[in-house]
Amino acid sequence: MMKRHADIIILCEDAAHANFVRHHLKKRGFNHRQLRPQTAPSGSAVQFVLQRYAEEVKAYRSQANHLSLALITIIDADRQEVQHIHRRLEEQLQNAKIENRKTGERIALLVPKRNIETWIVYLQGTPVDEESDYKQHSLAKNYKQAGITLAEQLGQQPGADCPQSLQMALNELKDRLPG
Repeated sequence: MMKRHADIIILCEDAAHANFVRHHLKKRGFNHRQLRPQTAPSGSAVQFVLQRYAEEVKAYRSQANHLSLALITIIDADRQEVQHIHRRLEEQLQNAKIENRKTGERIALLVPKRNIETWIVYLQGTPVDEESDYKQHSLAKNYKQAGITLAEQLGQQPGADCPQSLQMALNELKDRLPG
């Protein structure tokens, strides 16, 4: 396994999101000691991510010049558009008087349309749409395999049936977390 010297904060709604991203990163060569999930303790998980985002961006920027860091934020779009969630995260930065993400910053936004289970089911070979709820699907709890598959597909062209939100996430991971 390749050794990497980086800490990656995973700002996410719950353990499902954290496990998915953790397995993806482990497949890419990061070890578990480098990964620090920040999950909602209770209450509204979406609100937790939105409220913590500006704080985590500020912390990232305060240390990024002398440490190798990254911030991955993963939040479900639910029934909203992915771009709406991106705008809400940008608003959190503006409200905190923090600049939006800049090119070259290792701050990735992963926003599954509907929920993370949409991606998990798709990454295991089952066609999906981004309007249906896959939480009860038989493959929906296999975060490990889905995260590994995502890492394996990172350098490939996504299939024509790949959910648009997953295509966006692949681009975020390639552009914001290279290597």
